[in-house]
Amino acid sequence: MRIILASASPRRKELLGHIFSDFEIIPAQREENAIFKNPSQYVSDLAFSKAYEVAETSFGLKSQTDSGHGSINVNGPGTALIIGADTIVYAGEKVLGKPSDTESAIEMLQLLSGKRHSVYTGVALLLLEKQDVQTVCLRNLTFSEKTHVFVSDLTKQEISAYIDTGDCFDKAGSYGIQGQFSKHIDHIEGDYFNVVGLPVSRLYREIKAHLSFLLDSSKRPHAL
Repeated sequence: MRIILASASPRRKELLGHIFSDFEIIPAQREENAIFKNPSQYVSDLAFSKAYEVAETSFGLKSQTDSGHGSINVNGPGTALIIGADTIVYAGEKVLGKPSDTESAIEMLQLLSGKRHSVYTGVALLLLEKQDVQTVCLRNLTFSEKTHVFVSDLTKQEISAYIDTGDCFDKAGSYGIQGQFSKHIDHIEGDYFNVVGLPVSRLYREIKAHLSFLLDSSKRPHAL
């Protein structure tokens, strides 16, 4: 079976390696887009859109429902699993994505300074199977995980010094908890790896509960 991570994030690649020793990376290419209802649903929808894009472009999957979120009622182990993930920082009733420039990075870090914020990672799993000439989705599963992060008070000099490292520009909320910004994290409540970009323990539990055959490579079916 082909196991595919629909993300180019080196952090997610490393974390998924704690569950699977062998998987591929096919990043989603389209701009992320979803309607905001609440942060949990929003990030789950973003993750699903990434996984679905790869299923559509790489495997020719066609939508089986109006929303594209449905799975057909077929029992079977499938022949490919696509994993999509997306992470947002939610603070002050705002979704903080990656900063577009230095000014936006400063604004985000000022908003986080001395306060608690939440980090949500959404995960989507699409189990595919080739049936005759078409690919169908046997099952899809989406979920999100939330971690509270408490940031120490930041001075202007500390914000400027961190931005000068360049570490902020490819991170949601303008910071990476695993890097130089770690010295400004007072504490967290929840899963650390969720903040890094993939809730490893939750993902493992969901796979164990719903797709346990994936954890035994000797029992995986042949790939598409």
